[in-house]
Amino acid sequence: MNPPGAAWDIRPLSRADLAPAVALVNRVFEHPVWDTPVIALRASLHPRLLAPVLAIRGVSRYRCWVAEVGGEVVGVTGIYDQRRDRHEAAWLGWFCVTPEIRGKGLGDALIETACRAARDDGKRYLRLYTSTHPIEREAQAFYASRGFRETRRRRGTIWRELRLDQC
Repeated sequence: MNPPGAAWDIRPLSRADLAPAVALVNRVFEHPVWDTPVIALRASLHPRLLAPVLAIRGVSRYRCWVAEVGGEVVGVTGIYDQRRDRHEAAWLGWFCVTPEIRGKGLGDALIETACRAARDDGKRYLRLYTSTHPIEREAQAFYASRGFRETRRRRGTIWRELRLDQC
């Protein structure tokens, strides 16, 4: 999963990773929606147990990965399916990299991990929601530079997508 010589290890989320991954998501996002990161990351570990909670939100099959450097979780990403477009798209969830390690290629590696998993599932697009909140300016620039195009904007939310044949 990692390029030769990478300074990090990217692997599927484990139970041992759950608390540090949730802490990282909460730290990076600063304004997560109530307990959504906890539910999403736990759903990756316990899909049957949390399927009814996800179904209420129109979500199924949530999978997460973490990036570790020196025993510390420094990145998180996930993909999930939404009922309405599950045959064509996977959605990127809780993608983040700790500020101290940004700019070293880890974000690209996490996006590639998500793209690979979505392609393996037969999807054509990787989609995501972002916010127009000022703290997400850096994220907006990152997504745009990776080829994600804005497809919709409404009430502080931006929808973006990336064709997986471009990833």
